[in-house]
Amino acid sequence: MKREQGTLLAAFALSLRAERKEESTILLYVNALEGLLARLEGSGGIAAATPSDLLRYREALLASGMKRATINKRMSIARSFFHWAGREGLANPDVADGLRLEADAAPPVRWLSEPEERALLEAASTDGNSERSVRNAALVAAMLYAGLRVKEVSALRLDALRHARLIVHDDDGVGDSPARVVPLEDDRAIVPLARWRAHRLASIHAKHKESLRFFVTERSGMMQPRAVQFAVESLSAKAGFPVRCSELRHTYCRRLAAQGASVERVRDWAGHKSAQTTLRYFEGLEGRTGNHRRGSDEPRDD
Repeated sequence: MKREQGTLLAAFALSLRAERKEESTILLYVNALEGLLARLEGSGGIAAATPSDLLRYREALLASGMKRATINKRMSIARSFFHWAGREGLANPDVADGLRLEADAAPPVRWLSEPEERALLEAASTDGNSERSVRNAALVAAMLYAGLRVKEVSALRLDALRHARLIVHDDDGVGDSPARVVPLEDDRAIVPLARWRAHRLASIHAKHKESLRFFVTERSGMMQPRAVQFAVESLSAKAGFPVRCSELRHTYCRRLAAQGASVERVRDWAGHKSAQTTLRYFEGLEGRTGNHRRGSDEPRDD
């Protein structure tokens, strides 16, 4: 039976190559199908497979603790396989149709309270050597008071700070078109960013002089996204409570909403693709300005 399964998967892989699928995609499909085909062997193979068989397979994956997004990918692969098998006269082509699960509920959104903001800023301003403390204070400001995503912090360019505006790119450092321009209406953003820029421009390190990036590390002319996350994790430990980079951005959006900014303004300044994302930051604010409490249902990276 194992040989028959291998022959079947090899034939399916050949059809995927004919569709010019990437080899990595083909390998993903084949690996995902191995468990399904092994399960169906005991009940007559793919020729005898029924929607109930596929449903039981889906429920077994769910019971194993597999994420719904991964299960949906498996169901999509199974659907493609059975459509192919149907064209080949090997199985009912519709067996795996309509088996996608509803997506997992988004994890609760969290934004910082004012005491937490102060504690995090204090941790940043007293973090080790002077260069690191100046840089980390600016890192926090870029996310907490300008709403940048981690990848945008990493891609920020040396000339990004212009008067009271921050020119934001989300690319790999090439191209001239910014993703957006963020007005900096808070000195808590302008002062640490300007201070770091002055420090950065005065650097004598060769890698820093050659780099066009705003944020650098002690050893590199670029601060990778993981390095940004690691810096915030370190500050989180020092401040005494857990903080993720996304929560700094959430705090920025919530603050704008609480201060009376329009949905359009928050959406534009934060760079949200959907107004539905923006609207979540306004929940519970009717008649209450300055509210910095925590929300409940915002995705992590908007």
